[in-house]
Amino acid sequence: MHTPFGRPHGRLTLALLLAASVAAPGLTAQTSAAPVYHGFDQTGFIPFVAPNTVEIRVGNQQFPITMDVGSTGLTLSAEHVPGYSPETASRYPAGREYLSSSRRLWVGRLIPVDVVFPGNGGGVTSRVTVLAVEREALCPDYTPGQVCPDSALRPASAGIRYMGVGFGREIDHQPDATPDRNPFLNVTRLGTTPVRSGAMRSGYVITGRGVHVGLTTANTAGFRFARLQLRPGTQDPRDWAEATMCVAVDDSACAPGTLLTDTGIDYMFLTLPPEMAAGSIPGPGQPLANGRRVSVRIPAAGDAVGTYTFVTGSGDAAAPCGVILTDRKPAAFVNTSNRFFRQFDVLFDAHGGWFGLRPATSPLPPAECR
Repeated sequence: MHTPFGRPHGRLTLALLLAASVAAPGLTAQTSAAPVYHGFDQTGFIPFVAPNTVEIRVGNQQFPITMDVGSTGLTLSAEHVPGYSPETASRYPAGREYLSSSRRLWVGRLIPVDVVFPGNGGGVTSRVTVLAVEREALCPDYTPGQVCPDSALRPASAGIRYMGVGFGREIDHQPDATPDRNPFLNVTRLGTTPVRSGAMRSGYVITGRGVHVGLTTANTAGFRFARLQLRPGTQDPRDWAEATMCVAVDDSACAPGTLLTDTGIDYMFLTLPPEMAAGSIPGPGQPLANGRRVSVRIPAAGDAVGTYTFVTGSGDAAAPCGVILTDRKPAAFVNTSNRFFRQFDVLFDAHGGWFGLRPATSPLPPAECR
């Protein structure tokens, strides 16, 4: 689900913690000094043309597209895929994309395509596998192979345009959310210049103005870094699991779990462990009442690279437009909302397995909550 960056909502206090903190119980330290980016000199910048929106060109079609960190892969209506026909598409593997926020399921074929992000110097070109959507459905309780069967699918509507650039998303009903589908990790040319072997560090930096692809000493300055862990059983060395965090409500203990810095929605999803989800905490699907203090420490253990703290309903620009309680994960989980990006730039290093935060370098203008 996608909505633009929202209006001020909730009082927020932000602090980058520059000293070691007490590790959350049960998790080992995940931070280190910093990765080294000397010698990587190929990078490109993809500007936003609207909040959370970039321009792309596929074949002879150019259009704006939503960028989502809560999913992975470029998803287009079949008519947007160059040379598409049912006959040619049938030669490619079947694929699907499920957006858990909006409960939308897209089904089609995974077809390799060149994608251009226009910009200064000729733009950025990537070669990725695109999901050409042929059928779709709304699936409130989607479980692969059990709920929302093929009989519920209908022909896909025209104009589907969605681009996921997240990592570690296979766990959220997204089996095809692999690094080879991420346009920001599969850059082949900068303008007319091919990417040289060893010259581009695979990863990206999301700012308020747009996205740097290819990490360098310059565009990573000011970040603090946390280590990531490879997903168990992965065959791709760029396939990293979600970042970790711990979350507290009011004066509770800080419960360890996983973090999603999601650009696609302006409200927070919050899962709490059973021992916290009782008493004054509402049940799944209910909002957290105004006046509650939520504090997210990143990562869960070791040196903190940042904290994100706000009081619900008190009007701050970087607070989520609301906090919805969920029980979709067995441990604590935070989907920050896109309001997080009003306070932080976010880095993902797919080559070395790093997650980074720094104070936002491009303040965002006010916008309405949806």
